[in-house]
Parts: sequence; structure tokens; C-alpha cells
Amino acid sequence: MKEVGELQKAKGTLERSAEDVAASNKRAEEDIKHMVKMRQDSMKLEKKEYELKSDATLATEIAKVKDEYRDKTEEGLNGEVKRIQEMYAQILERLPTVTVRQRDDHVSSSGS
Repeated sequence: MKEVGELQKAKGTLERSAEDVAASNKRAEEDIKHMVKMRQDSMKLEKKEYELKSDATLATEIAKVKDEYRDKTEEGLNGEVKRIQEMYAQILERLPTVTVRQRDDHVSSSGS
């Protein structure tokens, strides 16, 4: 009977050990799942940060190109304004000086 008791005791010990191993495995699996989820969240945040930096860089480059285009356009328009002013100045130099006299246009309608 002693042997049966010892065997049952050993069986109980093995069953508890198996339960402990199963619980330990379950905790380890949950820890792994948690770490994987944390890493995925971290990667999502890194991706979002990269996208925001890329968008900011793109916006900066677009603004730079727009500024350059505006400067070139402005420069061209200013050149055209100067050219037109010079052209009008030359035209006015060529025109004879004309003196305009005002006259009274009070003509009575009874005479005609």
C-alpha cells in the first residue's frame, strides 16, 4: 500500500507540475502576444511620424518652388512695367507740345 500511496503522491505532484507548466506557458504566450501588439503599435506610430515628416518636407519644398515661381513672375512683371514706362516716356518725348485752351461753349439756341 505504501507504494500505491507514493505513486498517488507522485501522480499528484506530476499533475501540479503539469498545471504549473501549462499556466507558465499560457502566461508566456500572453506576454508574447502583448509584446507583439506593443511592437505593432510602435511601428504604426513610427510610420505615422515618418509620414508627417515626409509631408512637412514636401510642403516645405512646394513652398520653396512657389516662392521661386512668384519671384520670377514678379521680376518679369516689374521688367514689363519698366519697359512700358520707358515706351510711354519715349512716345511723350516725340509728341509736340500742345496747349489746350478752354473756350466757353455757351451758345444760345435762339440763333440757329
